[in-house]
Amino acid sequence: MSTVIRPNVFGNHIGMLGGFIVHVYESTAAVQGTFNSMTRGTVERRWAWTHHPAWYRRVSGRDPRADHDEAARPPASPRDTGGTL
Repeated sequence: MSTVIRPNVFGNHIGMLGGFIVHVYESTAAVQGTFNSMTRGTVERRWAWTHHPAWYRRVSGRDPRADHDEAARPPASPRDTGGTL
């Protein structure tokens, strides 16, 4: 009599379901703002120049590197600008 080897079908289904849940989580909730970007069709400038600089340049007409450097610069203190504390 020959032995029939049956694959672990239940385990495969559980693994695929787990993979699906992880995939949905990572594509919607793992990164802040992702779900809003998918449903509204807009992204923040900061995200656009960081992840897609060529697209940012084409859409905004601005240099993504210069905008990034400007945003990364620490704000001037009120003392430096003559403002009040």
